Amino acid sequence: MTRCVLLLLVFCFLTPPARAETVRVLSGEHDEFSRIVLVFKRPINWTYRTSDTGFEIVLDRTDVLLDLSKVFDLIPRDRIKSVSFDANTGTLSLESDCNCVLEVFLAGTNTLAIDVAESDQTDTGQANSGTPSSPFPFGRSHLAPPRLEVSDPGDTPAIPNSEMGVVAATRDNLVPLPRSTRPAHTLLETSLLRQLGRAASQGLATIDIPEGARRNPAKPNDVGVGPARSADEGKHVASATVFDRSFISQDSGQSLRAAGFSCLDESLLDPEQWSGSYSEAFRVGWARLELFDGRDQPVPAVIEVLVREYLSNGFGAEAVTVLDEFPGLLEQEDLYRTIGQILDGRSVRKPNPLLGQESCPSPGAVWAVVAAGSQNSLENVDIDAVQEWFFRFPANLRRQIGPRLASHLYDGGFADAATAVRDSTERASADPSSELTLLDATTDIAPHAQLSAQSALSDVIARNGAVSAAAMHQMLSDAIDRARIDPEQVVLAEAMAFELTGSDEGDDLVRIASRARAHLGEFDIALQHHESLIGKTTPTDQIDTLLSEIVDQMVRVEDDVALLRFMESPVHGHVFTSLEDRTVGDAADHLLGLGLWKPAERLLMAKGRTFADNNRLLMARVALFRQDPSLALTLVAGDRGQESREVRALALSDLKEHAAAAALFDENADRDTAGKEAWLSGDRDLIDAFGTEIEKSFSEMRRPSNAEEKEVRDPDTTEISLERIRGDIERSRMLRDNIVALLNTAESAQHETR
Repeated sequence: MTRCVLLLLVFCFLTPPARAETVRVLSGEHDEFSRIVLVFKRPINWTYRTSDTGFEIVLDRTDVLLDLSKVFDLIPRDRIKSVSFDANTGTLSLESDCNCVLEVFLAGTNTLAIDVAESDQTDTGQANSGTPSSPFPFGRSHLAPPRLEVSDPGDTPAIPNSEMGVVAATRDNLVPLPRSTRPAHTLLETSLLRQLGRAASQGLATIDIPEGARRNPAKPNDVGVGPARSADEGKHVASATVFDRSFISQDSGQSLRAAGFSCLDESLLDPEQWSGSYSEAFRVGWARLELFDGRDQPVPAVIEVLVREYLSNGFGAEAVTVLDEFPGLLEQEDLYRTIGQILDGRSVRKPNPLLGQESCPSPGAVWAVVAAGSQNSLENVDIDAVQEWFFRFPANLRRQIGPRLASHLYDGGFADAATAVRDSTERASADPSSELTLLDATTDIAPHAQLSAQSALSDVIARNGAVSAAAMHQMLSDAIDRARIDPEQVVLAEAMAFELTGSDEGDDLVRIASRARAHLGEFDIALQHHESLIGKTTPTDQIDTLLSEIVDQMVRVEDDVALLRFMESPVHGHVFTSLEDRTVGDAADHLLGLGLWKPAERLLMAKGRTFADNNRLLMARVALFRQDPSLALTLVAGDRGQESREVRALALSDLKEHAAAAALFDENADRDTAGKEAWLSGDRDLIDAFGTEIEKSFSEMRRPSNAEEKEVRDPDTTEISLERIRGDIERSRMLRDNIVALLNTAESAQHETR
């Protein structure tokens, strides 16, 4: 007797107490109706009726709690004034004083939709009667749409049972309709199409009528259970609601079927179906105790329970560890491992079992988008399924994967969906997570939160969490863009990169630290960071871009010493080919401006003959320094640009073709140099045409006056006077000064132009 009592006590202690189910309540506003959606975890039945204050929906369960705290976040208080729930009677009361009607229907698996719509003139107030006066033989569309399960043309269709004018919508109350009272087949089709058309007009469903409809459609699978239907299973009309795209299981698009993909069973991907009704600690403890059978052999079913339990709690690394300990025992090992990698924030390894699932009306759409590595993989995404299923995920998983999902959707061009996912993630958290803060700081998904998120990046870094490295990278990137770099932040980034040596995050920090050092003018350290990335996981194109940015900064700040050190260093001599073409051109132009034509030529030739041919102007300037004006003229022949005219003018000047050079300089609006070339030509008419005041005054001095011409003709009649001697001396002094100034300016002008 004592033993029985003890066993009874143990059983009582081990039996977990019943817990009320917390029902998620969503809402949405439309032009013609306001909608409230209740998402249950288990099947639910209901009835509804009008009341003195509005409407009442009576549930058949009292073990539920409705979270009504956010019901009016997205709908105004016009059609629905207030919402209350009596847990003792399971009655949901909607207060409404408008001329409205109520519609309640299943919008998906265990998902109840409640519409309060404006009443039209054709409404007779029989919303819940299902009487023959209704235009629909099944009553109004409270099943959205009714399912006619016909596996054979001779089978009897089933309709919902209706008692006392109240439709009790359950899966188990479908009763056969006698053949003698069966409505006309055309009436059935008409009513079904009316309901589908009305649902489509209200945004409840999308409708696709495929070509070549078959006469004998196969019986649809149970909701969310069983394998996806094959392409050979015919159907006349395919519909999918916005709340539960998996209401009728089907493949989602020709692209998937053509590529050979099929939608995975939703029970494998829905976190709500990963765990049981017992407490988390109990389930984990039980699974760990039952991992091995009596022969010390691992039990695959228990291993799967443990893996799914870890995944439902967001413990990706723990789930992967279990799979590593017991490899090859689970049929869906690759799928569970991939989800574990997603939850752990790691990149998904190939082959990716979620490939193609983004097009499915199932939870797989969410996981596939989170795992997406490129925008191309989102071309066929079912964006409605992504949002619908993500909103159903537990709060802990929404907090965990929401920021990455929003980021991938935003990058894929789905800005509205990204905003909805981001807002849902924020509502699931008491305080913004580090991941959400980073998302807001790096995108404009939530412009109202961007500035505050950017100012909070330092706090994210201080937490030393999973995204601290990414936050540091973003903070330094913003500082570089604003040209306000804090050297202490650079040192912190370098220290964090050292801790993460060998990882992608560490290499990213080294790269951003190198950029920051270059913008601070510390080029030696920047080049050292660049060298440390060579041969690691950083893509070659990113390393080359980094080197080009460093050299660009040398040219921009005119640090000629650093540029020459880079040019002459034996370590960097072989990396000239890695520089971007634009960087090479700018650096060569800067060196030629300094008269350092040999390093410039070496830099140009290192890129190859093709590059040099494409930069003939720079090579022509090098030819001028080499004192090869003929080659310079050949290189710029046929080019009518201003810089090419200048090179041709300099080359012609070196070839003593001063008249042609003066004309080209004048065409380039360089009057001073044109005047010098005209003076060097000795042509008085050319000096008059292109010369400045100096050249023209010199020309006037060389031209004899009338008195001088008379003296030359009759030198004996000329008298020598003191005034004449003084005039000759003054003219001689002015002539000498002008000649010296003219020669000096001409020589300096040629060097400056080159």
